[in-house]
Amino acid sequence: MMGNIAPVFLALLVAYASPCLAQVNVDLNAGTAAAPSLTFYEDTTTGLYQNGTSDYFFVTTGGVESAVFDNAGNFDLN
Repeated sequence: MMGNIAPVFLALLVAYASPCLAQVNVDLNAGTAAAPSLTFYEDTTTGLYQNGTSDYFFVTTGGVESAVFDNAGNFDLN
């Protein structure tokens, strides 16, 4: 069984691509506090997410919302 090769592919892409990844779009699912859309390889309940169609940007640690940035630039630490 091959497993998830995405992290390996990304590491190779970063290692052998040009040193600048300018003008690259990354499309992510919205995510939730328990399942953020941008996570760490060893910790999938800590990361960043959007929470639907809102203009808010959330930070989650251990599956619990820790902080939020709103569309006016305000920051709320929970």
